[in-house]
Amino acid sequence: MQGEDDLRGLAKIMAFMRAVSVILVLMHLYWFCYGFFLQRGWTLEREVW
Repeated sequence: MQGEDDLRGLAKIMAFMRAVSVILVLMHLYWFCYGFFLQRGWTLEREVW
């Protein structure tokens, strides 16, 4: 029983790490490919007060 609980916990940790890594990859692409996104109009306009 203990081994099953350990495996379930490890699976949850792995799913969380996978989600974090996907978010980091998307942030990296946005940061380094900003010019491409700007040309396509896929960026948000900032409103200056």
